[in-house]
Amino acid sequence: MRLTFCLLALWAIVASAVNPLVKLSYASYLGTSLKSGVTQWMGIPYAAPPVGNLRFAAPRDLKIDNKLYQADSHGPACIGVDSKPSDSSVSEDCLKLDIYAPSAASAGAALPVFFYVQGGGFSGSAKPPNGSSLVETSGGNMVVVTFTYRVGPYGFLGGVVPKPNMSPKSAPDYSVNNGLKDQLKAAQWVKENIAWFGGDPNHIVIGGASAGAGSVVLHLANPANNATFVGATLESASWPALQTAESTQYQYENILNLTGCAGKWDSLACLRTIDTQSFQTLTRGKTIALPGGDTAPVWMYGPVLDGDVVREFPYSSFYSGHQSDIPILVGDTTNEGIIFTPSSAGKSLQAADDFVQSQFPGLTSGNLTYFHAHPQYKPLIAARNYRGFASQLYGDIRYVCPNLFLSWALPSRSQNNNIWTYRWDVGSATHTAESWSVWNGFTGKNSTLAPLQTSLHAYWVSFITNLDPNAKAAKFAATQNSKIAAPGAWTRSASSDQKWAASRILLTDKASLPLAPKMEAVDPEQWDACVSLMEMGLQLRQ
Repeated sequence: MRLTFCLLALWAIVASAVNPLVKLSYASYLGTSLKSGVTQWMGIPYAAPPVGNLRFAAPRDLKIDNKLYQADSHGPACIGVDSKPSDSSVSEDCLKLDIYAPSAASAGAALPVFFYVQGGGFSGSAKPPNGSSLVETSGGNMVVVTFTYRVGPYGFLGGVVPKPNMSPKSAPDYSVNNGLKDQLKAAQWVKENIAWFGGDPNHIVIGGASAGAGSVVLHLANPANNATFVGATLESASWPALQTAESTQYQYENILNLTGCAGKWDSLACLRTIDTQSFQTLTRGKTIALPGGDTAPVWMYGPVLDGDVVREFPYSSFYSGHQSDIPILVGDTTNEGIIFTPSSAGKSLQAADDFVQSQFPGLTSGNLTYFHAHPQYKPLIAARNYRGFASQLYGDIRYVCPNLFLSWALPSRSQNNNIWTYRWDVGSATHTAESWSVWNGFTGKNSTLAPLQTSLHAYWVSFITNLDPNAKAAKFAATQNSKIAAPGAWTRSASSDQKWAASRILLTDKASLPLAPKMEAVDPEQWDACVSLMEMGLQLRQ
C-alpha cells in the first residue's frame, strides 16, 4: 500500500504542469506568471520566524497551517548591523526565499537548480537578485532560488551561553553560526520541495558572492554536505579570520552591556524579551576590535569554528582533501580590497599596517615587514601609495589568494580537475563587480562591453545546466545577444605539482577592440605573494 501511494505521488508530480498555485505539505503559495515565460514565487518562508524565544537559536521547522498565501512580493531583508531601527524593509522575520521557474515546464521536469547565497559581509542583507534573466537565457531549462538569511548579531553572534537550570524548557538553546544554519535549512527546503516547481532536487548548484561565496566555501569544506550540491560558483569569495565560539565570548558580553542584560541571571532570556526595534537601537553599528586587534574591523561578525557546521579551517580542509569533490567556478575582480580600505589607511605606512592587522590580527610585524619588501607590494610603498598597499594586501588575504589556492588544491589534492578560474577586470573592477553581468548579461548600455557581459552570463548558465562553462556557452550567448562572437574556450585550472593554476580566463576592457574573454597567465609576483599567504593560512585563521 505504501509503495502504491509513493508511486501515485511521483506520478502526480511528473504528470502535472507547473501551476502558479503550488500546494506544499504545510501551505499553498500562489505565484505570478510573467510575459517573459517565467513564473515567480516570492517571499516563501523556509523556516519558522526566528523571533522571541527563537532569537539566537538554530532555525526551526515551519508549522503546518494549510493556508493559501500570495507569493507575489519579496520578503523583507534580514536586519543587519547598520540597519536603521525604523527601516520597514528589514525584519527579524526574514527567512524567506524566491523561486524563478520556466512557465512551460512541468512539475517533476527535473530542471537544474541554481541556489544562490547573497553576500553582505555576514553583517548586512538586501533584496535578493532577480533570477528571471538566467532562466530566460537558459531557454527555460533551469530553476533559480534566492533567499535571505540572518546576519550580524542575529545570525553570527559568538560566545558560549549555557542555559540556566531553571530556564523554561520551551526556550531553545543558544546557537552560533545561525546564518550558516539558515542557509542549510533553505537548501534542505529546496531539496524537499523544488520538484513541485519543476526543479531537480538531485541537481542543485550552489553559488554565491562575497560573504555568500565564503559561506559556500565553508559548506563545501564540510564533508557532511557532500551529497547536497553537484556544483558551485564562487564570485569574489570572502575568507574571514575564523574564531571559535569560546574566543568570541567578547561579542556576547558586548551585546549584554549594550542592552542592559549584563548581570542578569538568565542573560539569554533577557535578550530575547527585547523587541526588535529596541534591540537594534541599542546595538546598531556598535562593533569592537577582534582579539589581538586595536580597532574594530570592517566586519566584526562572522562564522566561527563550532565542530559542527564549521569543523576546520578551509585551508586545512581543502589541502587535506576533505571537501566536496564537485565542479567549481571561482574567481575575483582586480581590485578586491579598495572599497573596504578607508582613506585614513593612506596617511602612513603604519596606518596601512594597522588597518590590515585589525582585519587579521594573526599578522605579525615581521609578516608585514616581509610584505613591504615583496615585489607585489613594494612599488606601491615606494610611491607612498599606502592606501593602495593596504587595499592590495587586504584583498589578497581575504579574497584573491584563497580563491587561487582552490584552483591548485582541488586538482592536486583531490584529483578534481573540473575547476575553472577567472579574473574580472572591467572598469574599476571592485569587489563583486562581476555579479551584475552574471545575473543580467548585456544590459544594452555599453555595446563595447557586450562580449564580456554576455560571455560571463553565458558561462554561468552553461555551468549551472551542464556543470561545464563551455558546454553550451555559445548557444546561450547567442540567445542573450546574437551580435557578439561566441565566447572562447575557458580552460580548466592546471592539475600538477605547481603551487597555482597556470592560467585563468580574463575578462577585461583594457584591451584592443573587439573585446573578448581570453586566457591569461597568473602574474608570478601574485603567485609568490599568494604562496606566502597560503602558508600563513592557519596563522591567519583561514
